Amino acid sequence: MSTSTHRVLILGHSFVRRLFDFVHEQNLSTFGLSQCVVYGVGVSGATVDKLQTDRTVHEKISHIQPHIIILQIGGNCLCNNDIRPDQLAYKIFHFARHLHDTYGSHVYVCEIFPRPRPRGISASLYESRRFAANKALHVLFISPELLHVWSHRRLFNSPLDLFLRDGCHLNPTGSRKFYRSVRLAIMHACRQLSTQ
Repeated sequence: MSTSTHRVLILGHSFVRRLFDFVHEQNLSTFGLSQCVVYGVGVSGATVDKLQTDRTVHEKISHIQPHIIILQIGGNCLCNNDIRPDQLAYKIFHFARHLHDTYGSHVYVCEIFPRPRPRGISASLYESRRFAANKALHVLFISPELLHVWSHRRLFNSPLDLFLRDGCHLNPTGSRKFYRSVRLAIMHACRQLSTQ
């Protein structure tokens, strides 16, 4: 596949929709990667369950037939105390496995973002749940060859203010850092595909 154009799908909740708003505003639609065609499907308020069962989402995936899927999901689920962080990690893992098995894609699951002002729970509880869910994801994804966890290290460790006043979504600085991190994930996935 080294000379092919890779079809990349970034799939998730409103972070993805807003990322593509940023990408189009900045005229970065190819993510600066000539060997890729990058698509985005972002569903506001989406949970893992919603993305798994949404017929429109799966029709779009079937139409795109992506070689690479980047998942940014889980943040909305963490605001629901009825689901434990380890349960959420399993849901994400099984969804990623389903996407790989169904579409033959390399799947990269991005770590769940922090939220300074989560809805329905305190910031400290959200953060402890986020830490536990991300830790569980790294354990679950330790061996599968075509499923990976992507750490937004440069994003999470930034001293800059990255969020809008709503305490949930990224501001322009955060969006640029998110874009760069996702671009690195795509580059990593493309390198893996080119060795096959």
